Amino acid sequence: MLRSGLGSGLAQPRKPEMAERERRTMSTISTGTLAEVAPAYQPDMETPMVRSYRWQPFPVDVLRPACRRFVREAAEALGVDASYVALPVLAGLASAIGNTRRIALSRTWVAPAVVWAGIVGKSGTLKSPAIKIALAAIHKRQAEALEAHRAAMDRYKAEMHAHRLAFKDWERTGRKAGEDAPVEPDRPVMQRLYCSDTTVEALAERLQDAPRGLLVARDKLSGWLGSFGQYKQGKGRGGCPSGRQQGPVEPHPGAHRRVSR
Repeated sequence: MLRSGLGSGLAQPRKPEMAERERRTMSTISTGTLAEVAPAYQPDMETPMVRSYRWQPFPVDVLRPACRRFVREAAEALGVDASYVALPVLAGLASAIGNTRRIALSRTWVAPAVVWAGIVGKSGTLKSPAIKIALAAIHKRQAEALEAHRAAMDRYKAEMHAHRLAFKDWERTGRKAGEDAPVEPDRPVMQRLYCSDTTVEALAERLQDAPRGLLVARDKLSGWLGSFGQYKQGKGRGGCPSGRQQGPVEPHPGAHRRVSR
């Protein structure tokens, strides 16, 4: 099968240098009949196994008018390819929808708005600035949520102080009088829209307080991949208790995963 596939690719090679590399590879394959190499496979010698695909620009025109204009203007201002801005924009929009909407592709197949996007480019091609400008609206919302949480925590501390005093009074007199104990105020939970530096373990904890979902925005793909095996405890590789490299919380969109640490 390997000989027949390489032979088919040589019939219409993608590039001259690739054809030469394939010829060298074929010379290292031991001789034998097709039946010996691939007894259950009948190759189609007319169809090349190696096909070439020409680069195509990102289809900006398929975006909604507001997104289309933003992507074009931002890419032009930065001097980058439109895909540098469009990909993080799509991921950000998907996170904004989150678990509030799902599409029923069939009676048994329901998919949420989950977009995995990654920019691949040489160093110095302004990938980070493109991501920053594409997610600027989410960063602004997160900053506003942080300020709101700080104000809520100030109120919570004041309420907790009043609760402690009321509870002491209840212990002295209210309990004997049959009064109900004061109810402790709920601790406010900060609204999280995205995570930029997290491990799988920490992300699972954050998702417990974010039923709508979270955007994971990493500046480097290597950092995201490297976080798969990082845990607070454990002696495995990368801190992973099992000693095996772990994946994201759940690579399949919308699937469930129980996390116990």
